[in-house]
Amino acid sequence: MNLTRHLLRTHFFFGTIALTVLGTVAFPVAGQPPWLADYSNTGCLEGRSFGPCGDDDFDLTVEGSTLNITHLNATYNCCPDDIAVSLEIEDTTLILTEEEILTNPCFCLCCYEVHYTVTDLAPGTYTVRCCWIDDETYQQECYEQEVLIGGSRADLDGDGSVNLNDFATFALCYTGAGATSPPPGCTPEEFAQCDLTGDGDVDLGDFAEFALEYQR
Repeated sequence: MNLTRHLLRTHFFFGTIALTVLGTVAFPVAGQPPWLADYSNTGCLEGRSFGPCGDDDFDLTVEGSTLNITHLNATYNCCPDDIAVSLEIEDTTLILTEEEILTNPCFCLCCYEVHYTVTDLAPGTYTVRCCWIDDETYQQECYEQEVLIGGSRADLDGDGSVNLNDFATFALCYTGAGATSPPPGCTPEEFAQCDLTGDGDVDLGDFAEFALEYQR
């Protein structure tokens, strides 16, 4: 790892976390868009200066209309003034930017966990794309994960309730254990939606999950 090269770059670098909402959603409170409620970091983790920190990873958890994100194994200078996070909203895309603020950088790198919270998210399925600048290659890398805010995964048509319309789709895609290809009349997208347990097929386990959500 070339620390001199890292320090001679700019006094900050950034990673971009983009949450792209699938489809059009309304904000839960009239006139109130999602907002960045908080951000923080752990400081230099004990015994983890000078790296390597391991692969960047992200932990995403949902509580109601709030999304909590933790950037694990984040690598920054040992002496930042701050690891700031800002939020921009472009239509239904939320862009959070991590920014390392350096006034007097040290000649070392540290491992951090960076935490931030976005709240007042409308119900819907979001594709969370986390991008950052790799500390060795200085190239952008990205991590993606789908996140469901509110609602139910069994609401297959996205109308806000789990009803007969959803059951009709589920019944069409039902294959039983071990069958990992959609049957005739069921699209690959619908088949993936109906696989509520995520094991690659649509079987009794998925039906049990669907039954728990029915008429919600």
